[in-house]
Amino acid sequence: MKRDGFQKRLAELMVSKGVDAARISEDTEGRIGRTTVLGWENGSAKPGYSTARELARTYNVDLNWLFGVNEEE
Repeated sequence: MKRDGFQKRLAELMVSKGVDAARISEDTEGRIGRTTVLGWENGSAKPGYSTARELARTYNVDLNWLFGVNEEE
């Protein structure tokens, strides 16, 4: 199964920041749940705007980069 832009960038983000789904939940003080991130990773779910924005802000990445629109993080 081919990954979409968000899945690919989520994987890149997790590797570059050295985080897993549980750590993302911790870093966002539970605003993004571990099971939510797992759903994103396996492609069974997509983030809404506010959740994606929270992820981008937490890890200081561009929201457009996160969705695969821009190449610059």
